[in-house]
Amino acid sequence: MAYQRVEVLTGTERRRNYTPAEKVRMVEEAFRPGVVVTEAARRLGVHESLLYRWRGLMKGTPPPRATL
Repeated sequence: MAYQRVEVLTGTERRRNYTPAEKVRMVEEAFRPGVVVTEAARRLGVHESLLYRWRGLMKGTPPPRATL
C-alpha cells in the first residue's frame, strides 16, 4: 500500500486592501519608461498581474474574463 502525503495550508495572511491613491502610485511607478514591471511588482509586494489589472481599470478597460 502506498502512502500519500497531504499538506494542509493554513495561511493566516489576509488580503491587503489598497486605497485608490496607493494603486495609482504603484501603477505609475511600475509603468514608467525603463522599469521592468516584474521587478517593480516584486519590490512593491504585489503580483504583476494585479498591476496590469489596475492599469486596465484606470484606462477604462475591463479585466479579461476566463472562458471555458
